[in-house]
Amino acid sequence: MKPARWRARLRWLHRWLGLGLGLLFALIGLSGSLLALQPEILRLQHPDWPAVVASNEALAAALDRIAHSAAADEISAIDLPTERLPVWQAYTAQDRRHYFDAQSGEWLLTRDVRNDWLLWLRDLHTHLLAGEIGEQALGIAGLCLLLLLASGLYLWWPRWHLLRSSLRWHLKPTVVRWLSWHRSSGAMVFAGLLTLGLTGVAMIYGSPVRASLRWMAGEGAELVVPAPLPSRHAEFPWQAILRAAQLAMPEAELRRVAFPHADNAWVVIRTRQPAEWHPNGRSVIWIDPYEARVAKTHDATMQGWGSRLDEALYPVHGGFVGGVIWLGSVLALGIAPAFLLVTGAMLWWTKRQHRQIRNANLPEQRPR
Repeated sequence: MKPARWRARLRWLHRWLGLGLGLLFALIGLSGSLLALQPEILRLQHPDWPAVVASNEALAAALDRIAHSAAADEISAIDLPTERLPVWQAYTAQDRRHYFDAQSGEWLLTRDVRNDWLLWLRDLHTHLLAGEIGEQALGIAGLCLLLLLASGLYLWWPRWHLLRSSLRWHLKPTVVRWLSWHRSSGAMVFAGLLTLGLTGVAMIYGSPVRASLRWMAGEGAELVVPAPLPSRHAEFPWQAILRAAQLAMPEAELRRVAFPHADNAWVVIRTRQPAEWHPNGRSVIWIDPYEARVAKTHDATMQGWGSRLDEALYPVHGGFVGGVIWLGSVLALGIAPAFLLVTGAMLWWTKRQHRQIRNANLPEQRPR
């Protein structure tokens, strides 16, 4: 195929992918920007939440109270308080979230998709409000975004001596304005959008991506978890359990506690080593809660590069690494698809209007 024809077809594909899926990309981007600030938004919504860093003894007492609360039966795991979100955040199988005071363990709030706009946005961002089907549709849309980015880069790519001028923004004429704004802004955010697009798609297709990365890294079998621990009627010494976990990984930060189940009594604690990027860590400790005895540990920093790369996808995508610089970049990149949609649509509409005016001014062709 001749280069001119190939370029014309690629331009057609880029145009209609952008116009057809641009609104979806804009919604996903804007929702992602808000979700990156979810802890800060929650604190703004609830300024009465105490911002107190509790001692280990107070945390253990609070956890014991939460474990005996009315909501305990439906809690599957709970995040420990942090400076960014200084309350206990508990997760349930029904996709509800309970919040408890850091020191007292007193119930503060329950959120779910039906009564909380942030969780509604999260469901939109991750599942398009349609569960597993929506997640798979989002994966296909993500692949289309990568194609859109690649085609846009190819169509924009200038000769090296024209690189600077190709990034300039123009005001007039109208077609040149929208073209320059769309192409130059697309070029400037290309690397960032590609990073967010790749990490997002990789998380949706998590199992094959992780398996592929582990295979390329030459890693062995996945971690084998301990066999289920029979449960019995006994009180859990939460202070001793948390102390045993901290001693097992002295440099790590305790981040999440998975409550035991009727058919498996292990208390599983997620920790974050200093070298980990994941906000909740991927290192794990299995503890016998009846004896406060550590049965097994998994240090995520000792894995091969394939597993570590896989576990870096979420913190990179969510802006949890790189400090305020990358977080600010993620916020700006979330707005970029909406801007590209507007400028692309205006470019298409302006060209269409000019074409109609030009055709109307052509002399009528009379038959001979």
